[in-house]
Amino acid sequence: MAQQETEHLTRIMTSAALSRAVSTIAELGIADLVQAGQPQPVECLARASKTHEPSHYRILRFLAGHGLFQETENRHFDHTPLSAVLRTDAPGSYRAGAQLFHHLFAAWDGLHHSMQTGEPGFNKVFGAPIFDYIRAHPEMGPVFDDGMTSLNIYETAAMLDAYDFTGIYVLADIGGGNGSLLSAVLARYPNMKGILFDLGHVVGRAKEKLQAAGLAERCSVIEGSFFESIPAATSFTIGPTNSASRSSATAAK
Repeated sequence: MAQQETEHLTRIMTSAALSRAVSTIAELGIADLVQAGQPQPVECLARASKTHEPSHYRILRFLAGHGLFQETENRHFDHTPLSAVLRTDAPGSYRAGAQLFHHLFAAWDGLHHSMQTGEPGFNKVFGAPIFDYIRAHPEMGPVFDDGMTSLNIYETAAMLDAYDFTGIYVLADIGGGNGSLLSAVLARYPNMKGILFDLGHVVGRAKEKLQAAGLAERCSVIEGSFFESIPAATSFTIGPTNSASRSSATAAK
């Protein structure tokens, strides 16, 4: 009998429910309603989040079985290390990453179509390629930016520790999104200047990010699609002075 394999496959198949539960909790901000060491009754959590109390309780119980939250006494829930990272104010918070999954999870429903046709499943489900969809739904822009930053925050730090950018005068991030990666590199290398190249509906948010980080004077933001072309190195300019770069740009992506 294949009991062990069947049970393993069952755990794999039901993992989709776990992913959806985590994403839902993140979107509703449930983790923010619990301070570590101060268990909250589920009725208070349901009232504060305007959710259905019995369903809320069952989802928290389900998550607790996987190490997210713990039921400390009857219908009272406290944090575990996993659930605490879903707090908005947690160092390295994963909430935005889970929220991104919440909004785009339905794309996985297109996997069957993708396997049959080779076409992106996202396009089948949402009716457009992902970046066109985000452009048509401006409210998704910050969700995508924050989610990608949340998912990649530790990768960026690891990259900066592993790779030496010394000697690069101008660094170009092609498809640089909201500028989080390039901002981190420029902050580490104060003599470096940057180029951020991305779509028109993205670069406005990138400018805000760079301005908030105090890096706008050291980084030019150029609008365009890398699916069509990228600017020649000689066309790059730095900062508001519009002065030409003295060296070729190095693509970060």
